[in-house]
Amino acid sequence: MLDHSAGDRRDSTAASFILRCMKLTEERGAYHVLALRLRENDAEFRATASLKELHDYQLLRDSANRAFAHERKPAGAAFSNLIIPSIGCSLRAAS
Repeated sequence: MLDHSAGDRRDSTAASFILRCMKLTEERGAYHVLALRLRENDAEFRATASLKELHDYQLLRDSANRAFAHERKPAGAAFSNLIIPSIGCSLRAAS
């Protein structure tokens, strides 16, 4: 449910739309898509986001990094060639 208080900017910026899309992507567990959205929308998001949106955005980035760290375990060897440098992680299998 949206909070329509005066300080709520969720419906007024491009950042709010980008953030909602990213949160939905995370809920589906589509971290590979989330990584692409993080990379492609980073500059626009940071230019228009409120402090709360920036905080939520960082939480999403951290969540994506944790998901990719999990995939780096030997069971994730199928993803060994996927590298996502823009969010500081790669899916290379652990040696």
